[in-house]
Amino acid sequence: PSALILADGKGLDATMPDADREGYDRIVENAYQSPVDQPLSTFSIDVDKASYANARRFLESGRLPPPDAVRIEEFINYFPYSYPEPTGTHPLSITTELAACPWNDALKLARIGLKGRTVPKSAFPPGNLVFVVDTSGSMADADKLPLLKQAFALLVEELRPEDRVAIVAYAGAAGLILPSTSGRDKAGILAAVERLQSGGSTAGGAGIQLAYKTAVDNFIKNGNYAYVDGISEARKVLVEELGGTLLTLAKDVKLQVEFNPARVKAYRLVGYENRLLKAADFNDDAKDAGELGSGQTVTALYEIVPPGVAVPGASVDPLKYQKTAPVSEAAAGPELLTVKFRYKDPAGDKSKLETAVLADAEVPWSRASDDFRFAAAAAGFGMLLRRSEFAGGLSYAKVRELARPGAEAAPGGSRAELLELVEKARLLDSPSLRLKER
Repeated sequence: PSALILADGKGLDATMPDADREGYDRIVENAYQSPVDQPLSTFSIDVDKASYANARRFLESGRLPPPDAVRIEEFINYFPYSYPEPTGTHPLSITTELAACPWNDALKLARIGLKGRTVPKSAFPPGNLVFVVDTSGSMADADKLPLLKQAFALLVEELRPEDRVAIVAYAGAAGLILPSTSGRDKAGILAAVERLQSGGSTAGGAGIQLAYKTAVDNFIKNGNYAYVDGISEARKVLVEELGGTLLTLAKDVKLQVEFNPARVKAYRLVGYENRLLKAADFNDDAKDAGELGSGQTVTALYEIVPPGVAVPGASVDPLKYQKTAPVSEAAAGPELLTVKFRYKDPAGDKSKLETAVLADAEVPWSRASDDFRFAAAAAGFGMLLRRSEFAGGLSYAKVRELARPGAEAAPGGSRAELLELVEKARLLDSPSLRLKER
């Protein structure tokens, strides 16, 4: 598997003057959909997590992130969840769960989770890593090139003889600092890393062109991206989760959820705005989608509006002349929704299909699993930072309450850190501080 990893002033910068120059594409949040008009919700999976790390950078530096920098699905998927290992012929397992929505008691919240089979590292195919490093003067700060060198040291410890690493640097002109080198030569790789020095102007275009040439010359198909803002994140990305990046179990993974109109008045997918697909794309094997690697998990949340409950923010009156279609035998049963996912084998070109059904139920939020509660907390945190119109009764205190059981079940680490970040955001978002900034 190959990975092309960019490390530049923006990618590792935690200084606010540079952050002021950052731009983010506008995200228009998913609205509520009627299963009568839109019975299918289709999207590509997303295992990227950079948005959470980027938001953490802002909060640690004393500022709230721009709303459009917050991708809620990347907040949810930043954290691992205890989904079961696949047991059948498919390399993925499906988990579903339903409970009352914690930020709107009149609604329900559905969780859909995928888990890729965990493959031992000894069974991984050879990896090909190409690092593109900005060595211009802007990389001199401690949280830039020095941090990158520390991260490299962590990575080198994990390399096997069959893995290969190359380093391209760019400042003024691009140069090949380390040609594609076997992981056996750890001393040589570390020596090349130590030779990296900051200075000069940025020549990003030439660096990326040289890096792509180096990657293609030693190409093995695959790739993901990450955002490294500290040594802990470096360990997470380059050590703990590197296997999922390098070993793809399934490609072009798409989810399609069909909602039962007899039990669902409206639904809303939380996040994934940039991953939405047309209904017809689900069965179209020519349509690209995301990849799932060894041990990786993907989680999606749906807000469900039951029959007889007003749709939050609805602005369209009920139709007067529309005839209600009779429900099918399946719709008259207990099923709330059906989950379908398609994927291709890493070297395949024809997709495979698996399905699961979630039955309707009245489950109080107090009976939701710790993982479900924590996923909802991560989503809620993102909704608050986005100033979401769908945040309902959410508050920073509520998010902490949702996250605490899951954080206590996994003391230390990233879950406990979320509690700290929520408190930082609460203080930064206080009316008095916002007034002072004006």
